[in-house]
Amino acid sequence: MSPAAIQPALPGVGELPPKKDPKVAFGGFVKPEMYDIFGEHDLNSVMDAEKQWMQPEKLEVILHSPPLDAKNVVDGVSLTSKEHQVLLRARDPEKIAEVAFSGVTKNGDIDDELLAAANRSEVHILEGKRMAMVDYREKLLERRTNIRVLQKEVRAPGFAHKTSIEMRGLINDAWQEFTNMLEVVHIQRGWDDETRERAETTLMHYLTQGSSRDRVGHWNQMLALASVYLSRRQKLFHRRIQSANGALRKRGVA
Repeated sequence: MSPAAIQPALPGVGELPPKKDPKVAFGGFVKPEMYDIFGEHDLNSVMDAEKQWMQPEKLEVILHSPPLDAKNVVDGVSLTSKEHQVLLRARDPEKIAEVAFSGVTKNGDIDDELLAAANRSEVHILEGKRMAMVDYREKLLERRTNIRVLQKEVRAPGFAHKTSIEMRGLINDAWQEFTNMLEVVHIQRGWDDETRERAETTLMHYLTQGSSRDRVGHWNQMLALASVYLSRRQKLFHRRIQSANGALRKRGVA
């Protein structure tokens, strides 16, 4: 046997190179049949009245101009249940600190040690509230960044810049934000589960049916609405974080 015959084969020799995920253009990717990435919905069941209602300009009024007595609204900004919970728990830093201080001192004899523990409790609770808001603001920032990337693809729908995996990820992220907006409407309008399901189906129809020009235009409108809505929530969280930072600086914490 020749020396060449007994040498081990080099890795990859004789094998075909792995296929690369081809890049796709947004206009060709959002075809009518792509809605299945969002789940099974009967788009043929969408009625004309539902199509007329599910328009970005009508959602915008609910999101950006809520009634004074609307639920989950802070400083005029409509929030999801999760966001409202995070902000509600940190709405008044001084009141939060006061409660923490009282919780430590109410049942004990006041001395230096107890006062020091109460002061630490104030700082601890404020830092926890601040961190929760910072973490959530980062999630909002990440989503808004992804939506801006997708907006660039929508503005050049005939050019292939992203792989199908990347495009699917961006679209899924945008859909998560769209469902956040529907959650706000769900709460404000008192929908039942069936109405919410119909709204999601109608929104899928709006984004995935019609001509290529229609679909691209509808995505562009919804993404613009989502970007502004995210920006307002980011600014709200920023203001609340700054308020918490001020309370911590008063207590000697940078």
